[in-house]
Formats: sequence, structure tokens, C-alpha cells
Amino acid sequence: AALLAVVLGHLNTLRPRFRTLELTVGKAAGGLRELKIAMASDIHIGTVTGPKTLERIIAGLTSRRADLVLLPGDIFDEDISGGRAEEVSRLLRTIRAPFGVYACTGNHDYYAGIERSLENLKAGGVTVLQDEAVKIADAFYLLGRKDPTSVRRGEARKPLREILAACDPALPLIVIDHQPVRLEEAARNGVDLQLSGHTHAGQLFPLNLINQLVWEVYWGYSRKAGTQYYVSCGAGTWGPPVRTGSYSEIVEIRLAFAPDVR
Repeated sequence: AALLAVVLGHLNTLRPRFRTLELTVGKAAGGLRELKIAMASDIHIGTVTGPKTLERIIAGLTSRRADLVLLPGDIFDEDISGGRAEEVSRLLRTIRAPFGVYACTGNHDYYAGIERSLENLKAGGVTVLQDEAVKIADAFYLLGRKDPTSVRRGEARKPLREILAACDPALPLIVIDHQPVRLEEAARNGVDLQLSGHTHAGQLFPLNLINQLVWEVYWGYSRKAGTQYYVSCGAGTWGPPVRTGSYSEIVEIRLAFAPDVR
């Protein structure tokens, strides 16, 4: 029974499932009526998760034909260098999206060596937002948070209100923050959509049951005041390439902008 669970749990990781969300933000976004986002969190590239798994995940992202691709942290699991790093960067450069490919840092990106992680992502054409905001297409803002692990490493993590200070709140505000902690901060500061990962929805039974007690939102969609949240269970795995408590997923978000809807 244990062997069967491991085999089926491994097969469960090989082909990420697609999760599609249709959401509405009650704001105008310039001339943009809708935005399609493809998201893959928690890939955990390292010894266990290599280029072949990354290639499958990228194929899934590409198949969504999204306007914007987001990687909300834990892209790496450990330090990679040399030919392996070059291969990963080459694969990342194959992701195509009109509005670009953006990431924020996760705790494992720090464990892997944050400088090397950032170098590999930059070489792969991925823009990493670290407590900063970017205005895209004069239509919406994308904000990326530093992972809370940065504070334990002696760095500062800006309050969300400081990052938003230079943003026009009349435009949609989208945040990527790896760990779904202090969700009320986004609601208090008028964020329209926050996207996170980190939890893996437990990944292995019975951790999936424990996770539901630990996290306010351990997996899936939620709403607090005017802020919408989605916490992904991740596209990859941490540790053994086995999932018995959840499945691997790539998330497609079809975001409509409707200023008359609140």
C-alpha cells in the first residue's frame, strides 16, 4: 500500500493540472478590458526537479497564451551553477508573454543563495520585483514582495503602503507575495488581487490536513473586503517528487476590468 501510494503520488506530479479562475476587478484599466495571467509557483528547481520538469511546466504556461506570466517565488530549491544553470535560463527565456514574465522571491530562493537565484532569473529574462511596483501598459500595477525570509537574513521588507505610495489607486493593483501571511495588509491597502504560493496545500498526507489549520488560506480562492486572493498549491514539489495530499497546478486567471462592478 505504501509503495502504491508513492507511485501514484509521483505520477500525480508529472502533469500539472490547469486551474482556471474568472475574476472581476471593479476598476478601469486604461484601454484594457481584460487580462489573462498564467501563474506557476513553487517550481523548486534543484537536484530532484530538473530541466525536464521545468520544460513541462513551461509548456503548460505557454499553452495558456497569457498576456502576463507570474512566478510567485520558490523558483529554485538549491544552488545551481554551470551547465545546469545555463539550461534552466535557456528554458526560462522560451516563455513568451506580451506583458512579460515577472517573479517575486520565495524562502527557498534564499536557501538556494539569493544572489545566484537572481542571476539565473535575470539570465532567463525574468524580471524579479523585490518590494517594488511596475506599471504595465499604462493599465495596471504589478507589485512584488520580498519574501519574509529576507528579514531573517538581515534585509528590510518594506510595508506594503510604502510600495503603493507611488501607485495610482484608481488603476488595478496586483500583488505577488510568496507566503500568504498577514492577508489583511493587502485588504487594508486597497489591493485588488494578491497571488501567493508556498503552502503546497500540504503536498503529502496528512500535512494537507494540518495546513488547513496553519494558514488562513492554505489553497484556493478567498476574498477579504475588496481584495481577492488566490493561493496556489504549486507547480513543482519540495523534497520527494510525490504528492498524496494535493496535485501540481498551473493557474490561469482571466481578469476582467469592469469599473461599474464593486
